[in-house]
Order: sequence, then C-alpha cells, then structure tokens
Amino acid sequence: MTGRAWSGLRVCAVIGWCAAVVASPSLAQPARVLVLPFDVEAPSVRTAWLGEGTAIVITDQLAAAGVRTFPREERIDAFDDLRLPPTGALTRATMIRVGEAMGASDLIVGRVSLAAGVMTVRLRMLRLEVGTFLPEVTERGASTEFFRLVQVAARRVAESANLRSVPIDATAHLPSLEAFERYVQGLTADTPQARLTLLRSALAVDSGFDRVRLALWDVHAETGDHAAALDDVERVPASSAYSRRARFRAAWSLIELKRFDEAFMRLTALAEGGSTAMLFNNIGVVQLRRGATPQTGRATYYFTKASELDPDDPDYCFNLGYAYWLERDASAANYWLREAVRRNPLDADAHFVLAAALSASGASVEAQRERELAGRLSSRYEDANTRGTTDLPRGLERLKSDLVAVHTMRFDASITAAATRDSRELATFYLERGRRLFDQQHDADALVELRRALYLAPYEADAHLLMGRAYRRLGRLDAAVTALRMSLWSHESAAAHFALAETLVELRDTGAARAAALRALALDPGLEAARRLLEGLPQH
Repeated sequence: MTGRAWSGLRVCAVIGWCAAVVASPSLAQPARVLVLPFDVEAPSVRTAWLGEGTAIVITDQLAAAGVRTFPREERIDAFDDLRLPPTGALTRATMIRVGEAMGASDLIVGRVSLAAGVMTVRLRMLRLEVGTFLPEVTERGASTEFFRLVQVAARRVAESANLRSVPIDATAHLPSLEAFERYVQGLTADTPQARLTLLRSALAVDSGFDRVRLALWDVHAETGDHAAALDDVERVPASSAYSRRARFRAAWSLIELKRFDEAFMRLTALAEGGSTAMLFNNIGVVQLRRGATPQTGRATYYFTKASELDPDDPDYCFNLGYAYWLERDASAANYWLREAVRRNPLDADAHFVLAAALSASGASVEAQRERELAGRLSSRYEDANTRGTTDLPRGLERLKSDLVAVHTMRFDASITAAATRDSRELATFYLERGRRLFDQQHDADALVELRRALYLAPYEADAHLLMGRAYRRLGRLDAAVTALRMSLWSHESAAAHFALAETLVELRDTGAARAAALRALALDPGLEAARRLLEGLPQH
C-alpha cells in the first residue's frame, strides 16, 4: 500500500471515529435546561415580579438537584443579543430561537396567576430536539406557599422529562416572601439607583438573605464603585452558602482598587479550599498587574494552571499568550495566542497581540494580516493599520467575575487532538456537517459543527460565512456581522458581501448595506438578489 493511500485510509478512519463520537447516544451531551420568565396573568405592580421570581426558583431547584441550567445572567445576555425584552410573552418560534441560540436542550415555560389569595402555577417543558411540549404541570395553593408550590411544580416537570428526581430540602434557608419579592423587583428595575434601593429594602426585611449582597455587588461593579461593592460582599458571613462566591467577588474588587497584596491573599486562601480555573486565572491577573516574585510565582504559571483545568475557555489561552508576550517570550506567546484564536476566531485582541508576536518572530507578512484582521474585527485597532501602530495596549488581561464557569462552545477530545494532524480533512468534514444542518434549519447544531471546523481551520471563509448566516437567522445580528466580516477577510466573495448587506439592512445601516451589495454585484454581476436588495434601499 502506498504512503498516500495509507494516509487517506487513516484520515477516513479518524473522520469516521469522530462521526461516531458525535452521533453516539451514549456520549450525548447531558440535558441543559433553560427556564424562561413566566407569563403573569393580569399583571399589576404587586404581581409583575412573579414571572421572573418563578423562573429563578425553578432554576435553583433544578440546579440543586444536579440538572444543568442557565444562570439568569446568561439568559439576560442572550436576550440582549437577540434584541428581546427581558420579560414579556414570547411566541413559540421565539422561544425555540432563544433556546437554540443558547445551546439549550429543553425549555421550561409557564404562566402564573394570583386571585383572591390563591396562586396557580402552570408550566410545560419544550423538548427542542423534537419541538414538542410535554404535558402541562399545574400546582395551586395559597399565595403564602409560593416557594412550596413552585418547588413541587419543578420536581414534577423534571420527573415527567426523566431528568432526575428533584428533592425539596425543607431545611434550606428560604428568605421571607416579602424579601424575595423586593429582591426580584431589584433585579428587574430599570436603573442602577432603583436596583440599589429595592435590593437594600430586601435586606432590611431579611438581613440573612445573602444572595442580595451578591446582586448589590453586581450593581456597584457595573457602575465602577468597587469600594461600595467590596463593602457589601464583605458582609456575607463565612457560614453562608454564598461565602465562596462573595469572597471571590471581594477579591475582584480589591484588584480593581489596586489592593493587589490583599487580593492575592484572598484568592490563594480560596484556592486552598478547592482550586478552580477561575481562581488561578484571577491570581494570574494579580501577578501580571503587581509584578511577580520568585516566592509568589509568575503570572504565566497561574494562567497555565487555569488553562489546564479548563482548556476550552479562550480567555485562559489569551491571558497566557498575552502574559508570555509581556515577558518577551515571543515563541510561547505565538503558541498560546494561536490556541486562543482557535477557540474564538473573532477575538480582535488575540489577533492583534498575535500580530506583535509574529512580527517579533520575523513573520512580518503573517503579522500584517493578523493586524489587518484585528482592525476589521474591532474599531479599537483600525488606526493600527492606517498609522502603522504596533504598540500593544496595557490591561488586556481578562478577569473572571464568578466561580461559575459559562461556556458558549465545547470541543471534545478528538477534535482537540486533531488540531495537529489531518486538520484540513477534519475541518472539511465538520464544515459539511454544519452546511447540512444549516440547510435543514438546525442552526444551533450547525453552529456547533462550524465551531469545530474553525477550531481546526480558524480562517476557513466558508465556515465563517455559514456561521454568519446562522447567527442572522437566530436573530444575533451583531455576531452575524462579525462572522461575515471575518469571512470576507479570509476570502472575499460575492456571497459573503450579499449576506453582510442583508444583515446590515436588518440593523438599519442602509449606507453600509448599499456598499456591501454594490461590492457583491461587482464580484458577481449576475447576482439578482443583490440587485433587488439595492432597488429596495432608500435612494439617498
């Protein structure tokens, strides 16, 4: 058998084995349940909070039983991406779009009503894979039994879906209903000041409701008041279930206040109680900002530990590459920044720092391409090309704000290993899987396959084009524009320009849409769809 024939058989075997891994039911990803805010019948000032409050309690109940769920913060971010209001009734099609965009396997939706002191909770689970609802679960009782009603409903819907039995811990501390109401109202208030007022009123009702102090930290951190943020989370006692998360956030505030020695001591003490990638990452940031000593260890050591514990997170790869660059180790920076780009090809910072590392290594042509790409992905780097600027901004290192890891993408071991062998053939395999799923309008599944392709071939133009189209169909227009611009940078095509023009029309950027459509027609004069799009744009 010739060497080429043997190589071909080896590639086919690897692709076949990876396909089996992806398709095997035994290796299927565990269920991940997204609980959407419930509709509230005849909402009023007194009852409007019930929709969000019910979703929070159900999410907590499922998570306590070991079911994978989405934290509220991740749901809010997704709603922002999709340009949806955080509360309010959604159509079934929109529910499915939200679930697919977030990578959920199941949705829980429902309705809650309150009349004459009697509360009724109705909920259903939507299985996204088949697009069907399970039978509705209903619980009814006195409004004063809110927590028990919702917890029982959560257990029943989980059992009907064969997730697992959800216990109700009668010994767990529950806040007073009034405090919880004010807490939820605080989470959903429109302004930071209103949020602070309501959250503090919740603590006034129940001073032991430590979860409120984390929410107060969020508001203060959002407004940049880390002195106040630190004061709030310092009040969470060591005996609280929220103690570790509170101490982690306190260390973040100490970092922002430039009290690095204290932050280092807090984080290392937390690590003694159980090391996590987030802890090592933030210790690395402390070392990067204050300077390392032989006794305390270099930033690269801690970032390496973080990337070993969670190799999927692109932030850890970026921090490690950036730290190596600051240590003037261009070779190591090169390696880790390429790994960051594999995991997130749209990371403008990673491309720009990689350009510096490549330039230092003598790869000036590749460095210029990376610098140009960074300018296309972020306005922050546009001047780098026009002015020839190569200086790196300081402070690009990335902190983690919570001990709960959230990932929008995962790569199984076969794909990671294949990054150094047969990558072109495997990238093509995953690209074609993504294309088929996109054609079948399974956009969330298509994005998974396209990310696998891009992990192996980060500059594959067709994969970025399909990803942009999938994001557009899911309503994630900003992500679509970024992916399409990446496709055009990798390889200019009429199809990508036209897809960009369609997306820009939806974003109401008619000037840029016109330019993209005109370029599409210049590349392909027979593209009638681009001509029709131009005819429909305002003539000015």
